[in-house]
Amino acid sequence: MAGLPTSYVPCTFRELLDGTFRLYRKHLFQIWLFSFLIVTPLSVWYYDGYVDYMYVDPPDAADAVILDLILEKLIWDCVLFPVMMAAFALLPDSDEWSFKAGFSVLRRHMKPLFFVILLFVVIHGLSALLMTLAVSAPLESFENHEGFIGVSAEAVAEGLMWSTFPAMLIVIRLAWILPMVVKNRTRLGTAVRESWKLCRGMVLKTVGSLVLIAIGSQLLIYGWFFMEEIRLSVGITDPEWLWKGLHYLYVAVVVPFLVPVSNLFLILLYRDREGRLRGTDLLEQFRSS
Repeated sequence: MAGLPTSYVPCTFRELLDGTFRLYRKHLFQIWLFSFLIVTPLSVWYYDGYVDYMYVDPPDAADAVILDLILEKLIWDCVLFPVMMAAFALLPDSDEWSFKAGFSVLRRHMKPLFFVILLFVVIHGLSALLMTLAVSAPLESFENHEGFIGVSAEAVAEGLMWSTFPAMLIVIRLAWILPMVVKNRTRLGTAVRESWKLCRGMVLKTVGSLVLIAIGSQLLIYGWFFMEEIRLSVGITDPEWLWKGLHYLYVAVVVPFLVPVSNLFLILLYRDREGRLRGTDLLEQFRSS
């Protein structure tokens, strides 16, 4: 790009991932503690209370999938994602970042945070609605007892599953709203436009990078639950207190450890993209850290 200083070197995926882990290692306990305080209550409720409900009083299979997908989108995609993006916005600039600093950022930026959460809920909701209508067209509709034509629960579940990718294509372009508001004190409306513009031409690359990170995280998260399923299926249940303790330990310790990785990656990607416009070399910051 014309006008850029010759010293600027854009970061590759590998360099950004390396910078993510360096940043994480530098503030390991504080990042984990912040994530623990935010994620653990939701994780325990989601992975324990919800799963118990599914096994003790299981609903219809399609209804269960719908409930699971809705809760997953609301908790992870619409709430935790923007919360982490706001809280970690200043982390690359701080040598002594603490979990209290993260909560302080959230407290000072409640209005833009709620706006972004609501915006993401609308985006995921509209995507789910459109995909449900799209997949229900070739499926058989049903007529209920009041004579209204609707779509089947299977169509809704399938629409929710297929809606994630198109929603993420939009959400990624708006993911840097809160970092702009927090770091640069950009006005909310301007931040929406600038985030959309800053991510131009790199949406698929960014989504692909996040998918690779998510695959690693999800393998670790769901690997434990898969092993628990195998353990229960072969009848290994005693001692119950030990297995339940390990379950809570995993949910309380490992899940909060994995959640921030993608957010830290996006924060550094934002800094790199911003540096491309301002001529700031993020690699030099990595090497000096």
